[in-house]
Amino acid sequence: MRVLVGCEESQTVTKAFREKGLEAYSCDVIDPSGDHPEWHLKKCIFEAIRDDGPWDVLIAFPPCTHLAASAGLGASRLLLAARLALPVHRHGRLR
Repeated sequence: MRVLVGCEESQTVTKAFREKGLEAYSCDVIDPSGDHPEWHLKKCIFEAIRDDGPWDVLIAFPPCTHLAASAGLGASRLLLAARLALPVHRHGRLR
């Protein structure tokens, strides 16, 4: 099973999936601070989804400023949903 862990430079979650035998990769626009750069995709998460898939599981940890109400009432989540063609609840939460 292929797992993409987005916005994760520490590789903590990626390592946990690897320990369970899954083919996991971290993805971030900065270099990883973990010990396995070979498991890291240094690029935008949308590029990794498009270019390096297919993925069986996608987990993302976007910076808190992208989820906060001060950032346009979660506008980033709505943009992400639109890009991935996900259904969105009328209050802006992903279903």
